[in-house]
Amino acid sequence: MPLDPMVEMFLAQTPPLAVTGMTPEEAREQNKQGSELLEKMFPAPELKAVEDSTVQTRFGPVPIRRYTPLQQRLTRPIVFYHGGGFVLGSVDTHHGMAARIADALGAVVVSVDYTLAPEAKFPQPVQECYEVTRWVAQEAPKWGLQNGEVIVAGDSAGGNFAAVISQLATQDGAFPIFAQLLFYPTVDMATPTESKKAFAHGYFLEEDVMLWFGEQYLHGPEEVTNPLASPGLAQSLTGLPPALVITAEYDPLRDEGEAYADALKKSGVTVEQIRYDGMIHGFMSMPLFSQMQSALEAARAFLERLA
Repeated sequence: MPLDPMVEMFLAQTPPLAVTGMTPEEAREQNKQGSELLEKMFPAPELKAVEDSTVQTRFGPVPIRRYTPLQQRLTRPIVFYHGGGFVLGSVDTHHGMAARIADALGAVVVSVDYTLAPEAKFPQPVQECYEVTRWVAQEAPKWGLQNGEVIVAGDSAGGNFAAVISQLATQDGAFPIFAQLLFYPTVDMATPTESKKAFAHGYFLEEDVMLWFGEQYLHGPEEVTNPLASPGLAQSLTGLPPALVITAEYDPLRDEGEAYADALKKSGVTVEQIRYDGMIHGFMSMPLFSQMQSALEAARAFLERLA
């Protein structure tokens, strides 16, 4: 279907993300200003509590933000990893998204402020997130939540982390993951796709920006095939937790997300895959699009069916 009219208006008024000529610090400041403007226009929902703290990892302390909803329906915590191409973003830029997940799903959400690239190269950021997730699984009973099991969630690069952590936790058995919520995830940095070609320019997430993100995150191009960077290239997907995979029609990452969903299904994993027609990458962090709320409701329904 054609671009959603609201998306057309957004793209006409919003310059494309142009970070390739910037330093990472400059790009982060631009990203921060955009998120602050969005927060003013669409304030986060009221919650019972929002608390900042840190988790000690082998890399040092990692900041987290814990969201407690007014009405709690889920007994398992959601660990959320923000997007931003491994280079941008923070618990602040994704405050609204994390708060809306907590509110819409009725869940305690722990948002992880992992160290960004290039200061922390692959695979440190995802390893930080893994250690924080293991800590949440251990701490959840102290918050009155179910012992051990967690739900992992992330958008874009954060969806990459959620997929990788699901694989790692399944392999080592350190803690059980109840489900994974992958919002337009980047799961295959190596394989050319039709959507990467068709939507390389003019649809918010630009081809040169994706390449720049990869250069900041990875030590070299040979790492694109490492399953810790491209979880869609893992040798086995058997035994992974149930997955909800959300994609957007006009997103360069659409095809790799849907291919990952198909591969999970073929491996016997319970999967629900939903494509939001007319949408672009990042729509779930943009409350001006009604499809954002629809996707949150789909996530809630998916988890309720699993319970």
